Amino acid sequence: MWFFMVSCYLLTAVSFVLLVMTGLQGALQSYAGVSILIPHFKMALMAIILYLFTQSLIMFFFIGTGSSVKDFTKAHDIDPEPYRRTVKLKHLLFPVTMWNLTFMSIAFVLGGAVDRMGMWSWVHGLVFLLAMVHFVKTIRAQHGCFKENVAIFTDLAAATDEAAP
Repeated sequence: MWFFMVSCYLLTAVSFVLLVMTGLQGALQSYAGVSILIPHFKMALMAIILYLFTQSLIMFFFIGTGSSVKDFTKAHDIDPEPYRRTVKLKHLLFPVTMWNLTFMSIAFVLGGAVDRMGMWSWVHGLVFLLAMVHFVKTIRAQHGCFKENVAIFTDLAAATDEAAP
């Protein structure tokens, strides 16, 4: 569990940095005419792939830990309240994460439209900026859910210690 949770944090940080770099690169190319070593579309593709992988990993992390909590409470005949807490976490986390996945995907597709001269670059830039602001909100929500998830496992450990003879 800890390995995946730390991996989620690290991948989120790398995704965020890559997305910021991609946004800055796009702005510099569009507005200042600066040419950069890695083309913008390649940087954007790399950033969106890592971002999508990271967000998918986070959602599957919560699905997996929720399933583990459910199985653990059944196996040890413990009150299913911890499982209900994991379900509540998923209800908090999944909508904000799915919306952010949608916003980032739209920004990426609009980038392709700008590249093919079918869309104004300022529309793509605005959508990307809004998606990044929402990503910060998503990161905060995910952090809160990770903290609560650790609390659930701590409570489960305490409950099994109390039940042990």
